[in-house]
Amino acid sequence: MESTFFFNQINDLDLEWMGEHSYRITLSAGELFQLKSGIDAIGVLIEGGLVSEKNNHLIYLFKGDLVGENSLLDGEKKIYDYHATEASRVLMIQSQALHSRLKEDRIFASRLYRALAGQLASTMIRRVHSEGNDIDDAALAEIAKATAKFKKLCRLV
Repeated sequence: MESTFFFNQINDLDLEWMGEHSYRITLSAGELFQLKSGIDAIGVLIEGGLVSEKNNHLIYLFKGDLVGENSLLDGEKKIYDYHATEASRVLMIQSQALHSRLKEDRIFASRLYRALAGQLASTMIRRVHSEGNDIDDAALAEIAKATAKFKKLCRLV
Protein backbone atom coordinates (compact mmCIF):
# COMPACT_ATOMS: atom_id res chain seq x y z
CA MET A 1 0.00 0.00 0.00
CA GLU A 2 1.23 3.49 -0.77
CA SER A 3 0.06 6.85 0.52
CA THR A 4 0.25 9.65 -2.03
CA PHE A 5 -1.57 12.41 -0.16
CA PHE A 6 1.60 14.03 1.18
CA PHE A 7 3.31 14.01 -2.21
CA ASN A 8 0.22 15.47 -3.87
CA GLN A 9 0.40 18.50 -1.55
CA ILE A 10 4.01 19.51 -2.17
CA ASN A 11 5.70 20.77 -5.31
CA ASP A 12 9.09 20.19 -6.95
CA LEU A 13 10.70 23.16 -5.16
CA ASP A 14 9.51 21.73 -1.83
CA LEU A 15 11.04 18.37 -2.72
CA GLU A 16 14.32 20.02 -3.67
CA TRP A 17 14.37 22.00 -0.43
CA MET A 18 13.61 18.85 1.59
CA GLY A 19 16.47 17.04 -0.10
CA GLU A 20 18.85 19.82 0.90
CA HIS A 21 17.67 19.93 4.54
CA SER A 22 17.30 16.28 5.40
CA TYR A 23 19.10 13.10 6.24
CA ARG A 24 18.14 9.51 5.60
CA ILE A 25 17.62 6.66 8.03
CA THR A 26 17.86 3.09 6.76
CA LEU A 27 16.19 0.34 8.80
CA SER A 28 16.25 -3.43 8.58
CA ALA A 29 13.08 -5.46 9.04
CA GLY A 30 12.20 -5.53 12.76
CA GLU A 31 14.57 -2.70 13.66
CA LEU A 32 13.39 -0.09 16.19
CA PHE A 33 13.44 3.59 15.27
CA GLN A 34 12.84 6.21 17.96
CA LEU A 35 11.83 9.75 17.18
CA LYS A 36 12.15 12.41 19.87
CA SER A 37 9.66 15.24 19.45
CA GLY A 38 11.19 18.67 19.62
CA ILE A 39 14.56 17.33 18.43
CA ASP A 40 13.72 15.66 15.15
CA ALA A 41 10.82 17.15 13.27
CA ILE A 42 9.11 14.93 10.78
CA GLY A 43 10.06 12.24 8.36
CA VAL A 44 8.61 10.86 5.17
CA LEU A 45 8.62 7.10 4.71
CA ILE A 46 10.16 6.73 1.26
CA GLU A 47 10.48 2.96 1.20
CA GLY A 48 9.16 0.04 3.24
CA GLY A 49 6.75 0.05 6.15
CA LEU A 50 6.62 0.97 9.83
CA VAL A 51 4.30 0.16 12.71
CA SER A 52 3.77 2.16 15.88
CA GLU A 53 1.51 1.74 18.88
CA LYS A 54 -0.54 4.75 19.92
CA ASN A 55 -3.31 4.62 22.50
CA ASN A 56 -3.24 0.81 22.48
CA HIS A 57 -3.78 0.71 18.69
CA LEU A 58 -1.27 -0.40 16.09
CA ILE A 59 -0.75 2.24 13.41
CA TYR A 60 0.74 1.01 10.15
CA LEU A 61 2.66 3.48 8.00
CA PHE A 62 3.33 2.97 4.32
CA LYS A 63 5.45 4.59 1.63
CA GLY A 64 4.54 8.28 1.46
CA ASP A 65 3.26 8.50 5.04
CA LEU A 66 4.58 11.09 7.46
CA VAL A 67 6.53 9.91 10.50
CA GLY A 68 6.43 11.89 13.73
CA GLU A 69 3.98 14.52 12.51
CA ASN A 70 2.69 14.86 16.07
CA SER A 71 5.95 16.59 16.99
CA LEU A 72 4.69 19.58 15.00
CA LEU A 73 1.20 19.46 16.47
CA ASP A 74 1.69 18.98 20.20
CA GLY A 75 4.08 20.73 22.51
CA GLU A 76 4.82 17.71 24.68
CA LYS A 77 8.26 16.17 24.69
CA LYS A 78 7.72 12.52 23.81
CA ILE A 79 9.60 9.64 22.33
CA TYR A 80 7.77 7.82 19.55
CA ASP A 81 8.71 4.22 18.76
CA TYR A 82 8.43 2.77 15.26
CA HIS A 83 9.32 -0.76 14.19
CA ALA A 84 10.22 -1.50 10.59
CA THR A 85 7.91 -4.17 9.17
CA GLU A 86 10.37 -4.61 6.29
CA ALA A 87 13.56 -2.96 5.04
CA SER A 88 12.70 0.76 5.13
CA ARG A 89 14.09 4.21 4.47
CA VAL A 90 12.89 7.43 6.09
CA LEU A 91 13.77 10.92 4.91
CA MET A 92 14.09 13.07 8.04
CA ILE A 93 13.63 16.81 7.59
CA GLN A 94 15.90 18.79 9.90
CA SER A 95 13.87 20.42 12.65
CA GLN A 96 15.56 23.80 12.73
CA ALA A 97 15.38 24.25 8.95
CA LEU A 98 11.75 23.11 8.85
CA HIS A 99 10.63 25.53 11.56
CA SER A 100 12.44 28.41 9.84
CA ARG A 101 10.83 27.57 6.50
CA LEU A 102 7.38 27.33 8.08
CA LYS A 103 7.79 30.83 9.56
CA GLU A 104 9.23 32.37 6.39
CA ASP A 105 7.09 30.74 3.71
CA ARG A 106 3.37 30.76 4.48
CA ILE A 107 2.47 29.04 1.23
CA PHE A 108 4.82 26.16 2.07
CA ALA A 109 3.33 26.08 5.58
CA SER A 110 -0.14 25.85 4.08
CA ARG A 111 0.86 22.91 1.87
CA LEU A 112 2.59 21.13 4.76
CA TYR A 113 -0.32 21.60 7.17
CA ARG A 114 -2.73 20.42 4.48
CA ALA A 115 -0.57 17.31 4.10
CA LEU A 116 -0.63 16.84 7.88
CA ALA A 117 -4.43 17.06 7.92
CA GLY A 118 -4.64 14.43 5.22
CA GLN A 119 -2.18 12.20 7.05
CA LEU A 120 -4.13 12.39 10.29
CA ALA A 121 -7.43 11.64 8.55
CA SER A 122 -5.87 8.72 6.66
CA THR A 123 -4.35 7.29 9.83
CA MET A 124 -7.66 7.53 11.66
CA ILE A 125 -9.55 5.83 8.82
CA ARG A 126 -6.96 3.03 8.58
CA ARG A 127 -7.12 2.49 12.33
CA VAL A 128 -10.90 2.16 12.28
CA HIS A 129 -10.71 -0.30 9.39
CA SER A 130 -7.91 -2.34 11.00
CA GLU A 131 -10.11 -2.82 14.06
CA GLY A 132 -12.71 -4.40 11.79
CA ASN A 133 -15.13 -1.53 12.20
CA ASP A 134 -16.90 0.28 9.43
CA ILE A 135 -16.97 4.03 9.54
CA ASP A 136 -20.53 5.14 10.00
CA ASP A 137 -21.89 7.97 7.90
CA ALA A 138 -21.94 10.42 10.83
CA ALA A 139 -18.24 9.84 11.60
CA LEU A 140 -17.32 10.14 7.93
CA ALA A 141 -19.27 13.40 7.69
CA GLU A 142 -17.42 14.76 10.73
CA ILE A 143 -14.05 13.83 9.19
CA ALA A 144 -15.02 15.53 5.93
CA LYS A 145 -16.23 18.66 7.76
CA ALA A 146 -13.05 18.89 9.84
CA THR A 147 -10.86 18.39 6.77
CA ALA A 148 -12.74 21.10 4.85
CA LYS A 149 -12.37 23.55 7.74
CA PHE A 150 -8.67 22.80 8.00
CA LYS A 151 -8.18 23.34 4.26
CA LYS A 152 -9.98 26.68 4.56
CA LEU A 153 -7.72 27.64 7.45
CA CYS A 154 -4.65 26.67 5.42
CA ARG A 155 -5.74 28.97 2.59
CA LEU A 156 -5.97 31.86 5.06
CA VAL A 157 -2.43 31.33 6.38
